Amino acid sequence: MTVFVKAEAGLNNSVIYTDNTGKRFLFSGGTRAWRNHNPGNLRPGSISRRHNQIGEVRVSHGKFAVFPDKRSGENALIDLLTTVYYDKSIDAVMSKYAPSTENDTQKYKKFLHDKIGVKENKKIKELTAAQFKKFWKAIEQYESYKAGKITKLYQIREVHKKEGSIFEYYIAPFGWVSKQRCLQFAKTNHLDVVVCSSPSGDYIRSRPGKSLVKH
Repeated sequence: MTVFVKAEAGLNNSVIYTDNTGKRFLFSGGTRAWRNHNPGNLRPGSISRRHNQIGEVRVSHGKFAVFPDKRSGENALIDLLTTVYYDKSIDAVMSKYAPSTENDTQKYKKFLHDKIGVKENKKIKELTAAQFKKFWKAIEQYESYKAGKITKLYQIREVHKKEGSIFEYYIAPFGWVSKQRCLQFAKTNHLDVVVCSSPSGDYIRSRPGKSLVKH
């Protein structure tokens, strides 16, 4: 069974997960909530950490927690609502949870009231069990949990050079491959590298802050 133990930001808003056997997977496309296994789009903090947060990714307006699976992210959302926000009203929760600097807060509030079927501004602790489930499920729906693509990442272990230029790459588990085939792997998102272009043709380089060769 695959268990993700680490996550980090990749290129173009993607997320790279490492599992308990050392294999790496690229989550791309879809929505941020799906890529992060974070259906409530929670920020990193004590609550996310006690629900197995395995990483965080930075965006223009802050950071989001990354969880090993959707259920962990859901548990963190439920925990947040039943502890930090339990004594607050639905509208008060959303003014803090989805501030107007980042969201259409009024639209968000109306969406929740309509989904829960509660017109009055009840506190979270006053919701029935059925209403509370509709509440957190509606947050997931509004935050948009839509799947993208999962790609297995391979690793470059060694390179061969001739006159200072790389002409061959050792990619586990395929062995030595040509520069052209390595480019094909890179262009289909199977390598954690950047594809660049020059007048003499395409080539690859390491992602900023990363090494091209993994040991």
